[in-house]
Amino acid sequence: MRYILISNGDFAAETAGKIDWNESVKICVDGGARHFKELGIDPDMIIGDLDSADRDTVDYFRDRGVEVLRHPSKKDKTDTEIAVEYALENGASEILLLGSTGSRVDHMMGNINLLHRLKAQNISAKMVDAENEISIISGEYELEMDENYKYISLIPYGGEVKAVTLRGFEYELTERDFTVSDTLGISNEIASGRAHISIGSGEMMLIKSR
Repeated sequence: MRYILISNGDFAAETAGKIDWNESVKICVDGGARHFKELGIDPDMIIGDLDSADRDTVDYFRDRGVEVLRHPSKKDKTDTEIAVEYALENGASEILLLGSTGSRVDHMMGNINLLHRLKAQNISAKMVDAENEISIISGEYELEMDENYKYISLIPYGGEVKAVTLRGFEYELTERDFTVSDTLGISNEIASGRAHISIGSGEMMLIKSR
């Protein structure tokens, strides 16, 4: 089951137009309610402590039969993590995080860590905003050229990464090791058609950018 979570960060209507909303469970994370209302889409549920959600917007959706699962404001997890855990408990096999980037870098980094957690549980997951698509990868990975994303960046995640090989890119590599502080993998491009990434050990953040 695919879950789409919209949080209170940056979100562009043009992003919504490129998403298949069918057969997905739509979760509003706290202040993300404003994004759902602007899109004219009813979420299946609103989750959070509602500290950033407009009360009138929450009441609007409640009147339309949307369930509101309110949590205490004093808690040990972000609203997005609570929503991710709800999705996992209810059979999510794929999770798309929207509205998860923006001016709060602390929340954005926390959301990237959630991608790592989901990957460890074999859940397909990515974060998408108006300019980027972010995921965590390891092992063998295939990429097709996408007119929506010109740049491909690979950043070590969580420590040293061994034996990285890139084929089909403008800048190719053969069994190159990365330290956690290396910037070598930033702003590459797919040369044509399809590209291949091979990671001997470790994980990397894959960022596709416009």
